[in-house]
Amino acid sequence: MSLSASLVPYSSVDVTVEGLFATTDRPWLELVFAGRAPSGCWVRISYCASYLDDLVRPLIAFETPWGDEWEVMRAALFGRACWTGRVPERTRRILISPVDRPGPFGFEIEGVEPVSRLSLLARGLRRNPRTAAMALGARLIHARRETRQALMFACGGVRME
Repeated sequence: MSLSASLVPYSSVDVTVEGLFATTDRPWLELVFAGRAPSGCWVRISYCASYLDDLVRPLIAFETPWGDEWEVMRAALFGRACWTGRVPERTRRILISPVDRPGPFGFEIEGVEPVSRLSLLARGLRRNPRTAAMALGARLIHARRETRQALMFACGGVRME
């Protein structure tokens, strides 16, 4: 099941006839959902960037009542990438900064899918059993941050095929 989401300019982004244009070295796009934002859930965000843009690891920021939380997404090698992570509880806004220089750029969201913890664990056990086991151990002692980090590392990148 895919969540319906789109990107809209939030800060330092102009929409021109040619496409998106960053007016500073830190432009932000807002990820807007048709329904309720998936706060407190794991999600997989698939995205693509222009081949003409520099290879950059986009930033994703989650605006919560307790302050902003930031993550670094994967660079869109060969134009495409996926980021799997947990959206913090009570997230009010999700922002993505896809480039680090002023000028034209291309960036699109291809899909946002909720991901169950069980499927994440299964994927982690197939790809990196030792790190997935560390995530299980961290979960048993209620070390939530370490659990998330180990699970994200165990699930790794996207296969080339």
